[in-house]
Amino acid sequence: MIRLNNVIILSLFALIFGATSCMKKGENISSHLYIPAIVEYSFLQQPLLKTSLGTVLAPELSDDLLKPSELLVTNFSVNYDNQPSSEYTTISNVQYVKVESSYPAATPGGESTTEDYTVPIEDMLYRDPVVNILFFGFIHTAPGDQKFVYEMTYDSEDTSDTPTLYIRAKKDGEGTETKGAYLYFYAFDMTSYFSSHKTDATEIKFNIKYKTGVDDEGKDVYKSWTNNPFIWEVAK
Repeated sequence: MIRLNNVIILSLFALIFGATSCMKKGENISSHLYIPAIVEYSFLQQPLLKTSLGTVLAPELSDDLLKPSELLVTNFSVNYDNQPSSEYTTISNVQYVKVESSYPAATPGGESTTEDYTVPIEDMLYRDPVVNILFFGFIHTAPGDQKFVYEMTYDSEDTSDTPTLYIRAKKDGEGTETKGAYLYFYAFDMTSYFSSHKTDATEIKFNIKYKTGVDDEGKDVYKSWTNNPFIWEVAK
């Protein structure tokens, strides 16, 4: 969980840029924030992160006992003028949060799998996918230690070219800390969905909507993702 307030966000930038400030002037250094990653290990058991930027070497994570295939959202720096490995780009100043995941479910009419996904999602951010895994950030006003679980469903009978996937949230326990606006990362493994919806077309399209509450009649209210439709390029 990464807090959404100016003090914490600025401190993340300070940690990254402060750590690189001692390097020689003119070095080619790049900082990357909120990058989704999948944990892997090299033949020599060195920690690797598979990202949309490519697979990178993260020696700082050697003692963190991360498991292969664990999902992360990361912040890191790359000093392109100081690369000890010719096989992988080496990163430093690594910060990360572990990310839980689930799979989209086919339901009648795209309805929820249960009736307890009732927490409003105030806003949704999308991060670059890694392989077939889509990473999202969901904003909630909640206690600082509150946890959430998310579901994604779609209409099992929808055969249109651009079906709709629905995302909902529910609490996981009860938080006790002071309330604030927080960003919670979550991921959905789309492998089965993409396989079942693959056609002769070169892309798979779908719309994404997330539940923001209920109306006066108790019916679910959804907001469309700003960049609908989502377009997935099918591998040839």
